[in-house]
Amino acid sequence: MSCDYEARIKANTTDLAALNGQPLKTLLAENTGGEIN
Repeated sequence: MSCDYEARIKANTTDLAALNGQPLKTLLAENTGGEIN
């Protein structure tokens, strides 16, 4: 996975968190199926 691709995923996840009004940590945990510490 290229760094550019990872950056896009992070940007998209941040946008989704803002749209949904959810904490980014929670959204990431749901997407990865685990908890982010």
